[in-house]
Amino acid sequence: MGKVEGKGNQWHGHVTAVTVAPGYRLLGLGRNLMNYLESASERHECYFVDLFVRPSNTIAVNMYKKFGYVIYRTILNYYLSSDKKIPSENGYDQTNGSMNDRLIVCDNADGIKIFSIPLLTVEDHISFKTPINSASISPDNTKMVAVGDTEEVFILNRRGNTFEKAFTLEVTGSSSFACDWNHSSTLVCAGSQNGFVSVWDIRNLKTIATFETTRLDEQLMPCRNIKFSKRGSVDLLAIGEEDRYVNLIDARTFNSNQLIDLCQNISQGDISLGNEFGDQYRLSPAIIGLSFSQDCSSLFIGTSYRTFEYQINAPRHGSLGFLPRKRAARHRGRVKAFPKDDPKKPVHLTAFIGYKAGMTHIVRDLDRPGSKMHKKEVVEATVWAEHLSDEVKRRFYKNWYRSKHKAFTKYAKKYSQASGAQINADLQKIKKYSTIVRVLAHTQMRKVKIGQKKAHLVEIQVNGGTVAQKVDWAKDHFEKEVSVGDVFETNENIDIIGVTKGHGFEGVTHRWGTKKLPRKTHKGLRKVACIGAWHPSRVMYSVARAGQNGFHHRTEVNKKIYRIGRGDDKSNASTSFDLTAKRITPLGGFPHYGIVNEDFVMIKGCCAGTRKRVLTLRKSLRVHTKRSALEKVELKFIDTSSKFGHGILFCGLSFLAYILPYKEPVGSPLSPNLEYLILVPSRIFNRPSSIFTTCWVETDIFCFALGLPILLLSTSFLERNWGVSETVKFLLVSSFFPLISTVITYMILALIFHISFFDSVTIYGLASVIAGFTVAFKQITPEYQVRLFGGMIIFRINTSGDIHGDLSEAFSFASFFPEALQPFAKKISNFVYQLSVRLNIVPSAEYFSLEDLELGNSNF
Repeated sequence: MGKVEGKGNQWHGHVTAVTVAPGYRLLGLGRNLMNYLESASERHECYFVDLFVRPSNTIAVNMYKKFGYVIYRTILNYYLSSDKKIPSENGYDQTNGSMNDRLIVCDNADGIKIFSIPLLTVEDHISFKTPINSASISPDNTKMVAVGDTEEVFILNRRGNTFEKAFTLEVTGSSSFACDWNHSSTLVCAGSQNGFVSVWDIRNLKTIATFETTRLDEQLMPCRNIKFSKRGSVDLLAIGEEDRYVNLIDARTFNSNQLIDLCQNISQGDISLGNEFGDQYRLSPAIIGLSFSQDCSSLFIGTSYRTFEYQINAPRHGSLGFLPRKRAARHRGRVKAFPKDDPKKPVHLTAFIGYKAGMTHIVRDLDRPGSKMHKKEVVEATVWAEHLSDEVKRRFYKNWYRSKHKAFTKYAKKYSQASGAQINADLQKIKKYSTIVRVLAHTQMRKVKIGQKKAHLVEIQVNGGTVAQKVDWAKDHFEKEVSVGDVFETNENIDIIGVTKGHGFEGVTHRWGTKKLPRKTHKGLRKVACIGAWHPSRVMYSVARAGQNGFHHRTEVNKKIYRIGRGDDKSNASTSFDLTAKRITPLGGFPHYGIVNEDFVMIKGCCAGTRKRVLTLRKSLRVHTKRSALEKVELKFIDTSSKFGHGILFCGLSFLAYILPYKEPVGSPLSPNLEYLILVPSRIFNRPSSIFTTCWVETDIFCFALGLPILLLSTSFLERNWGVSETVKFLLVSSFFPLISTVITYMILALIFHISFFDSVTIYGLASVIAGFTVAFKQITPEYQVRLFGGMIIFRINTSGDIHGDLSEAFSFASFFPEALQPFAKKISNFVYQLSVRLNIVPSAEYFSLEDLELGNSNF
């Protein structure tokens, strides 16, 4: 929590409102508007005015007394004046959903008036049965809170360009004069005339905290101002009383506060002000405005005759409960305690090992849709006995490459000697003398592609049943895989033990969050000014110092499991609301991890460590009784879009639908019997003839009406110049090769994304044939004049010297590609040409030279 320091800087002048917001300059409020407010207040036409500007340029004016109407009428007159500097834009911004240039007025009447700026027309009037004294719009511009002359606190939701009543809360007291939202629009606070202040969580309508103001003469002081700090390094709540006192509260925990007494800042030089405004102002200044600076470094308190500025100082954000902040000895989380054993439960393991994969978000049918999730790929642990794999043997060698690999060879002989009598004797001793049974398990690194061959070995306690049952269970599972589904279940709360991400040696400012020293400080700014007294002659442990930051051993408790998925399930990311067949791996894989092929656990919230780091999952040590811990989670949607940038595609099928123009399967009444003529990639080997017929099928009326005349005219024109055989050959080739290349592209994409989409994709239409005609016309244009509409339109070619047209006779396939790709394109085109010559499709070239190409002479 931050705190204010010093007596506070003072500015003279009659102040009726205090705000520190960029909207003042944007809307041209500035000094003139403040002068209007001050002059009206000096004439005692209003009791209290609070004006603030939201980042969305929405002005709110709260006034208490009937004469407050004069104040906002003065504001409207200011906007009508000739010296106003108001942006010309007006209206509701649909792009970001904010209300731009609006004036919200509460004048102790029967509602809230919303004026547009600069037109000053009444946009809306929200009616209430009780007079409204104060209203506040949430920073996300989706909700409004209003309080009035009753104990009711009204919550309104935005609908378009207005607000509608949603529900009502209650605050202790007869009337209320102040309310505000926090920076995240999740908490709302309201204060009453009787001195009670309440904070609610708007997501579940739960009362977070209730406060009382200063008690004087056996009565609580009325609450006149409430302000949450803006988003920054501190999270504070300021509560201004009627006069003299301001309460500063930690808005994260609501359990620590600081009381600011303005009378301590009154000096002897204020006698003249006291004589002018009365001794009551000097002895007990009336608080009429609160505001935090944009960077949350200052708190401004406006009184009846001056403004006080207090510097907010948060010396340290680090907790002393995690000392010493040293580097962890190993990167695997160590289980220091296991859950309490219950013999009434069946035998089970109490821990597991997984590897962190990445993060995504989900939508669930609870109070917090879109919560951040972590996914962890979990590898089955193996309880070992006789035959040990090389993965776990590597754990006992410093240099596996140079060793003889003889570890545990003598131990394995015990199983063959006398049918394992020695092993059975050891197990009987465990049953007789032991009270706690634990097994050694290791991960199967061959199933996880993280670049490590040495398995992680962990000791796991076996709970449930008697000691004999535990030993028998462990013996039955020797050299067998144990899946994560056998240890944990969905909706269970677990603990995650791991090592955080390391940042190396860091300074005191970054490590502890201390405040930077002023400029021109000797020997550095990012330091602690005083590290302690002269005696004792040592630095106390509580003083912030530079050192290791990160790579600390941490245990996070109460992580709820949202899903346990199987690696062999191709729909392990589907839900009952989202039936799309998709895997948990996002498009392109998890950044810095890859593809999840094994079983995984999806847990709520964040967890320690980087990607690919080993994490230890343990059953919770605590007994959960809260309703939030016992509730059943139903997932509606799991985001599997690309985590590089801002992805919008969730699976390979949506990716193909985005980049490839495929159509739905033919089944409409327009073409019920065309399925044998249309190319379906999954049936290309059963119906090879569809390759030559699908390009002549068109079900769209507009495309058919446009393509048929083009097809008839183009075919007639080519037949006169090329002949019948060459024209038919051209039509077959121009339709065959594009379709074959399209089918091959579909097959390659299906193999990459592992999605069987062939049954839902069809390829047909006249587009490929029309595209072939465009190439043909480019070839014949230099030699022939093109006449359309009976010679009314003629395409003529200008000749210059010996070069005619665009050298179409020297046309090459590779020239369509960039220079960097032309060598590869030439190889492909030469192969196709040689194959066509062998099949007698095209004649061979008699000669070929650069001079002939320049002159346009060739036999191609």
